[in-house]
Amino acid sequence: MAYTKADVAPRNVNGEMVELSDAEKQAIVDKWNNPTVDTSGDLRTTADKRRTEYPSMDELVVALWEGVVEERMASITALEAVRQAVKTKYPKP
Repeated sequence: MAYTKADVAPRNVNGEMVELSDAEKQAIVDKWNNPTVDTSGDLRTTADKRRTEYPSMDELVVALWEGVVEERMASITALEAVRQAVKTKYPKP
């Protein structure tokens, strides 16, 4: 199945639906029809791959609390090590 410009919905900008130009729609259609595939066959973007492996917001809040309030920086250091490992695993293109 190939996507067409008719498949591209308007974009929500500041709470208002804004129709995209034909050029913007075509760019989206081209991306959908010709995704970049990495060697593993994974079609997710770098941001999506990172998002799934980054520490959760709960882990971030706990680490920051321990670092700032309880003065235990080990939590922040450990969390940052995980973030850096994810960034290394999925570098930006």
